[in-house]
Amino acid sequence: MKKTGIIQLRLAEKCMVCEERQLKGMHVIDAFLCESCERKIIESDTDDSNYVYYLKQLRKIQSHSGMK
Repeated sequence: MKKTGIIQLRLAEKCMVCEERQLKGMHVIDAFLCESCERKIIESDTDDSNYVYYLKQLRKIQSHSGMK
């Protein structure tokens, strides 16, 4: 009897913040946030120059999900 192997293929998803395809991350409503961006957001202060950018990108959740 032949051995059969199972091949698992996980497609990368596009992060709503960095817009790069990543394998690891989380879903917020139905948008994807990669681990790297999650870490950057968590570690950023409100006076960080990138903070406004993160807020802008996270607002995509509202438009992506139809929330207002």
